[in-house]
Amino acid sequence: MAKLVVFKDNALVSIFPLERESLFIGRKSDNDLPLPHTSVSRQHAKVSGKDGHWQITDLDSLNGISVNGNKVTKSQLADGDTVQVGDFALIFHQEVRGGLALPDAGKAFLKDDLNITQAVAPKGDYAEVKDAYEALRALFVLSQKFAGLVEYRELMEQMLECLLEIFSAERGFILNYTSKSGKLEVAVARGISGKELTANTVSHTIALAAAKDRKSILITDAEADQEFRHVESIKRKSIRSILCAPIVKKQRTFGVVYLDSKLSHKVYRSRDLSFLEAFCVNAADAIERAGDREKLVREATNLKAVQKAEDQRQHDFQAIVGQSAPMRAVLGQVRDVAVEDVTAILLGESGTGKELLAKAIHYASPRAEKSFVAVNCMALSEDIIESELFGHEKGSFSGAMEKRVGRFELAEGGTIFLDEIGELSSRVQVKLLRVLQERQIDRVGGSKPIDLDVRVVCATNANLETLVREGKFRQDLYYRIMVFPIRVPPLRERKDDIPPLVRFLIERCNQRMHRKHSGIEKAALERLSGYDWPGNVRELVNVIERAFVLEKGDKLTAASFPLDPAP
Repeated sequence: MAKLVVFKDNALVSIFPLERESLFIGRKSDNDLPLPHTSVSRQHAKVSGKDGHWQITDLDSLNGISVNGNKVTKSQLADGDTVQVGDFALIFHQEVRGGLALPDAGKAFLKDDLNITQAVAPKGDYAEVKDAYEALRALFVLSQKFAGLVEYRELMEQMLECLLEIFSAERGFILNYTSKSGKLEVAVARGISGKELTANTVSHTIALAAAKDRKSILITDAEADQEFRHVESIKRKSIRSILCAPIVKKQRTFGVVYLDSKLSHKVYRSRDLSFLEAFCVNAADAIERAGDREKLVREATNLKAVQKAEDQRQHDFQAIVGQSAPMRAVLGQVRDVAVEDVTAILLGESGTGKELLAKAIHYASPRAEKSFVAVNCMALSEDIIESELFGHEKGSFSGAMEKRVGRFELAEGGTIFLDEIGELSSRVQVKLLRVLQERQIDRVGGSKPIDLDVRVVCATNANLETLVREGKFRQDLYYRIMVFPIRVPPLRERKDDIPPLVRFLIERCNQRMHRKHSGIEKAALERLSGYDWPGNVRELVNVIERAFVLEKGDKLTAASFPLDPAP
């Protein structure tokens, strides 16, 4: 006979036999299976069966139904499926010889001598099946508990803690298994007292046998066991009873669970092994998720390290192209200020490479291992710049659906680069002044200040002295950010840097565009050197990239650069 095992809040509510071909589930008492709770609609779902096949149908309920976590309107039911109806979990059980299907455990069963069919009746005595369904409830709770755990170490520790409690084991081990080497490595090991155990105290003979054969091992009486009674670790520790089961999914063995006891009154039986096997089926899913996440974290960490190394290489002083006298002076100032944890400001026309120099300051400073966060103040509108810089609390303004961390907090421990700082509104200037004075920020809508450890590097192409005189920039903020001013010269003032810059950009374009331009003709280089470059280095970059698109020959020629010579 098919049944629905009903749970709410991880507690067993009832066992409902499916005795008719059609029945209704809902909040009202006139339903065949009433579930009195506001999360359930008056008539929520219909269960129907024919020739041993059962299906559930949603009856346009408010909260709908899901089967094994998937939202459905109609679904065939298989043994062990979990149906969510409001706050209730209904586990579908179709009689299987010798066992009870377990939630989320696939075809793992409680193999027991008890005949569930005879024991369970509409108004029968449930005492005989109490233990079996308590095991079912325990596994259901564990499945829910481990579903959200993705940190591998925490998952292993909590699993072992649960196993020691459930089985009253004196010692417990979860071991990782590597199929290539055929070796086991202890992931977690602990006694019931909480004391950690060493790897050499587990019987590797038994654990390896379980892992390699992918079969569980039950030893009721170690002294009488013909196969394993001579194992040295068992004799040395006077082990009485052992449970050992592999953690397997899709023919992959993740590891082994090993539990043992010295106590004569705590002897493990076949029911214990069956439950441990079901536990391991669920454990395999959780371990696979945790392993995938650990792999992603490692890959992300490695990628971040490679990216950081590349950033450091690109923004090393030696990588900055500029051998003219004005640039040598600038790079000397940048070196001096980089090692000192003070506010710096880069002054110069747009396109002169101020952000490049700001990154060079960061990567040459003691903060190089932390974040570099760049903010273009001119690109952010007045409505959002305060929230972008300092963050906001949930509900602080219309549209603030959740808390947001601002750019200053993202730069914690590192450097924040504020480009075009002259564009800040007076209100934001006041907040920035407080950051520089107090090293604290206030989120929009926040009730308490947040301490901050961040270095500020600014840049502007505006004349801040003029803005101060016009009342558009606060004088006190002006003095706060002008601790170490560095003037970045325009390209027309350092034309000696044009030839090496052009050669550098040609090489970079060859790599990015997979081209093989061998260089640039002398006449073309003279043409570039004679141009005034109002857009500075940014304009030069664009001109070289456009020439790569236009020029089909081996070298860049004067015709590749349709520029008007500087007057």
